[in-house]
Amino acid sequence: MMQHSAHNKPPSPKPSHTVCLIIRTMNERFRVMQRQPRRISITLSYHVHEALLSRSEEEGRSVSNLCAFLLEDALREPVRQFVVSGPTNNNMLNTANGNKTMRPMRHSSF
Repeated sequence: MMQHSAHNKPPSPKPSHTVCLIIRTMNERFRVMQRQPRRISITLSYHVHEALLSRSEEEGRSVSNLCAFLLEDALREPVRQFVVSGPTNNNMLNTANGNKTMRPMRHSSF
């Protein structure tokens, strides 16, 4: 009887056509699942929630849909960076390249 060494392995059997189709189908389903919308939970101040309710009613959409739209829209915009010199204060963030960046300002009515 012939023994196989690490260098002399027997050839691996080729997967059947059915197995390949099943694997392809599973991979495609997994890719589709990855693109499905995700749910999150956030805590908002009373005033922000009221502003969202008011705007969603004006636009005839749900608060959830409005929030998703606003977040997607905000993430499409390039990040605004303000390079400043001088002493650092609480409104400053360090960037990866060592520059200082202004923290986003909060809306005064919130």
